[in-house]
Amino acid sequence: MIRAVFRWTALAVSAILFLLPFYLLLRNGLASRAEITAPDWTLWPKQIRWENFTKLFDQQDVPFARSILNSVIVAVLQTVGLLVVCSLAGYGLARVPYRYSKPVFYAVLATLMIPTSVTFVPSFVVVSTLGWLSDFRGLVIPGLFSAFSVFLFRQYFLDFPKELEDAGRVDGLSRWGVF
Repeated sequence: MIRAVFRWTALAVSAILFLLPFYLLLRNGLASRAEITAPDWTLWPKQIRWENFTKLFDQQDVPFARSILNSVIVAVLQTVGLLVVCSLAGYGLARVPYRYSKPVFYAVLATLMIPTSVTFVPSFVVVSTLGWLSDFRGLVIPGLFSAFSVFLFRQYFLDFPKELEDAGRVDGLSRWGVF
């Protein structure tokens, strides 16, 4: 009983902490500037200002709707591309027998030790050299490989029953078909 109470209390506190930024976003989005910066804090604005959201989308100098659309496009392209590239790499490392599969896998794992902040400048240089600045390609393509995702896909394919793959080969599927 005590463990259940502790677990539900911890979940409730965690939920409140995770929902706090959304509450602040909504509260400050509906409040006036004076209420946001006032020294006395109120849980909810005294007067709700829905026009703040319309002003956000009506600004000509900041195309907010286009910015949201760009974010969605980049997120979808990067997610789909990452799944395709990393699943192919994981399948190749797990199921395609070749001489250097272990060293290649260890090299992929070694890239996990490189902090992402170290790769910012080289990535920018490559993207600018290719002429991809201010383009979706410059945002999407550098993020299409993730060593952690390749590791997860490899482990999944190693645990996948080899008999199903053999059954597909007997049915006449190529490696692509089995994949």
